[in-house]
Amino acid sequence: MLPGSAFAAVSIQLNVLPADVLGIISAFLPRGDRHTLLETCKHIHSEATLFRYICLNTEHSLKYLFRFDFRNKISSLVVNIGTQLSLCIDRRYSYVIQNVAIVAGVHALKLTEHDNVSDVSALGNVTSLDISGCYRITDVSALGRVSTLMMDDCAGVTDVSALGGVTDLDLSNCSGVTDVSALGGATTLNLSRCSGVTDVSALGGATTLNLSGCDGITDVSALGGVTNLILSGCSGVTDVSALGGATTLNLSGCDGITDVSALGGATTLNLSGCDGITDVSALGGATTLNLSGCDG
Repeated sequence: MLPGSAFAAVSIQLNVLPADVLGIISAFLPRGDRHTLLETCKHIHSEATLFRYICLNTEHSLKYLFRFDFRNKISSLVVNIGTQLSLCIDRRYSYVIQNVAIVAGVHALKLTEHDNVSDVSALGNVTSLDISGCYRITDVSALGRVSTLMMDDCAGVTDVSALGGVTDLDLSNCSGVTDVSALGGATTLNLSRCSGVTDVSALGGATTLNLSGCDGITDVSALGGVTNLILSGCSGVTDVSALGGATTLNLSGCDGITDVSALGGATTLNLSGCDGITDVSALGGATTLNLSGCDG
């Protein structure tokens, strides 16, 4: 490690460099020297998001929560906790998190499979939130401003009407969810194994949509603009004539489908187990095509 005096001696030269150049330089330095560089060149604080994003593992996340001196140290290394700090707390320490309000101010938060977490009303300003497996949660009405929200296996959640502002949303295995009409703003949406979902007419604005195992769906005519679409196991789907806009399409196990003449634009296409299909002459443009089990 270089002594602090070495940085002091060249601080004038360093301070005239653009912040992005200093960011590149800092990437090649040991951590201690990097922090010294950042403290020496005060002007780079305005560009700090280029290279001062901190992600803490469970051990250090707990220190951040419960040790004032450590929290102050982290706060001194970032300009904005709300845009630059990510916490991850392992489920083994779920007993520690009695009130999630103590972690509400961070940029990203991972609290998967925390048995004690039931009230997330304080987490509405978190940008990226993973509460997968937190089965005690029932009310997510405060999370509409979260950008990326992972809620896999949150079986207690039934009402997602407030989540229209979430752009990247995972509701897989949320079997209590039936109405997804408010989720049209999501660009990436995972509803796999949400068996209660039957109406997907509002989801045509998504670019990536996973509906695998949603066997109550019959009408996919509104999904023509979805480019990456997974409908595997949607046995109720028989008409895919509207899906010509999909470039990646998984229809495995959709054994009611017989006509795929409209799918010539797909480059990656999975039709395994679609044993009602007999004519695939229109699919010559596909670079990856799975026809296993298509005995017709």
